[in-house]
Amino acid sequence: MKGKATARSKAVPAILGAAIVAAAGAAAGAEPPAQAGDAGAAPRAPAGLWARETLSGEWGGVRSAWRDRGIVFALTYIGEGIGNVSGGERQIGVYQGRLDLSLDVDLEKAFGWQGGALHATGYQIHGRGLSAHALGNLLTASTIEATASARLFTLWFEQNLFDRKLSLRLGQLAADDEFAISTTAAAFVNSTFGWPALLASNLPSGGPAYPLAAPAARLRLQPAETLSFQAAVFSGDPAGTGPVTDPLLRNASGTTFSFAGGVFAIAEGALSSGEGGWLGGLPGTLKAGIWYHSACFDDQRFDTAGRSLEDPASNGVARRHCGNFGGYAIVDQALWRAAGSKDRGLDAFLRFGANPGDRNLIGWYLDLGLTFRACCPRARTISRASPSASRESAAMRGGATAMPSFSPVMAVRSGTMRRCWS
Repeated sequence: MKGKATARSKAVPAILGAAIVAAAGAAAGAEPPAQAGDAGAAPRAPAGLWARETLSGEWGGVRSAWRDRGIVFALTYIGEGIGNVSGGERQIGVYQGRLDLSLDVDLEKAFGWQGGALHATGYQIHGRGLSAHALGNLLTASTIEATASARLFTLWFEQNLFDRKLSLRLGQLAADDEFAISTTAAAFVNSTFGWPALLASNLPSGGPAYPLAAPAARLRLQPAETLSFQAAVFSGDPAGTGPVTDPLLRNASGTTFSFAGGVFAIAEGALSSGEGGWLGGLPGTLKAGIWYHSACFDDQRFDTAGRSLEDPASNGVARRHCGNFGGYAIVDQALWRAAGSKDRGLDAFLRFGANPGDRNLIGWYLDLGLTFRACCPRARTISRASPSASRESAAMRGGATAMPSFSPVMAVRSGTMRRCWS
């Protein structure tokens, strides 16, 4: 088992490396773009460090030549030092980092394939996560927290049609790239403001979301600039099957390409105000989505005989419910804008979701918050404040309440409301 995992982890850089080499071949004949101005004019001096769009610049014209041929390569590093000063399992500080390697290829520019695109993303994750080592909570403290590994994340092909009004994406996809996401909430550190805890805690292996993508197909229709519909079908369990209980170890390199665990389907519609705005002329977006999972899920309270699972006379086998479903709604709304700016100012968001309580750990989820982008033209500071709350399902709370009547020495679950501030 260890040998297979090692081989798969070695395959990750090989897959990404092969994709980069193949894409680079398309740009091999490209020449650096001509400089603006007279033919005899001296080349422009490279932009200063703080004025560059990328840290390493244009590589003497090589990067811009690749870009002109539709090939964009990016290397990004994220590092976080966070700590727990009170409560939890222990009080410690940790550091976790993630190196992101991504490749995007516009097939129309590179090979003349109209409307086609390729994308690949891989991660090298290192350090320790605060939730895993100090908190033991449901709402992971950081968006980058995951088991240390080198892994493939997403790898897909996309075909755009009818002037990009219709697009089909096939490959290993992540639902949290496009579904159930608030663009305003994305600025927060806590992971639940990305892929919501309602889905992360209730779906097998956390669902097809960071750091586990899954084989899938996604169809998107945008009949107007302010209106879009999208739907996707994913493999039901992105970690696949096996004796290892931890899904991040079961699919340690992201190359399992699992088709196990049934089917997870999700659909979402979005309506935006456009530049005209709804509230005082300020832009906003409304989203609503539904999802369905075809697998069977354990009842959170009763066994197959109808007894409480906490009852000593219970047979210990949870009642099964085939199929799971839920829905959610999202609001993103600008509240104030600095003069002459389209993005600097104050924004608000709200997300709410719910699903059946008998087969899910979390019955409903809510988050809301504010973000403030600095008004100085050169500043990139973002201030934010937001609470999130998720309530354990009625079945889970019922089981906890029943525990004292069966065994007084057993501890009653403390707290049925999970809160997180970021």
